[in-house]
This record gives sequence, C-alpha cells and structure tokens, in this order.
Amino acid sequence: MKVKIGQNILDVAAQETGSVENAFDIAMANDLVLTDDLNTDLEITIPTLANNKKIRDVFQRKNISPASSDSESLAGIGYWGIEVDFEIQ
Repeated sequence: MKVKIGQNILDVAAQETGSVENAFDIAMANDLVLTDDLNTDLEITIPTLANNKKIRDVFQRKNISPASSDSESLAGIGYWGIEVDFEIQ
C-alpha cells in the first residue's frame, strides 16, 4: 500500500489491519521505526497479521484513510516566523 499525506505507521496499521497494535510489526517488516516520518507514496509492505476485521472493513467500505498529521501541508508564508524563517530588512 502507498502512504498518503499525513499518515504515520499507526495510521497505516489501523487502515490496513484495523489495529494500531500491528504498527510494530509493520514498521519492522519495512525497516522503519514508529517515529519515522513517512514520505507520501512510500510503498509499505503489510505482513500477514492478526486483523480486527470490523474496523478494517469500515475503513475500506467508507474509503477512509486515517492521517494523524498534516505536516506536509504546513508550509508557506502563513506558517513562517518573522526572523526565524525570513528576515525583515
């Protein structure tokens, strides 16, 4: 599966297996750690894991992709700090 904007390993685990408890196994299978920032469109391998079918099916049926962060969208002049990101002259 491909990572979408703002997703982390916990989001991927919930979406693909219905349980964030699988995040450790997914991270290990992809040579990642839980705190890694995931690039959009990164291809993640989902190992065979115990699933919470009810939750996973809700995400799939309603086409929901959980994303805990919007860090990729926090850019531009609206988020710049004066004399931090640019200097006034």
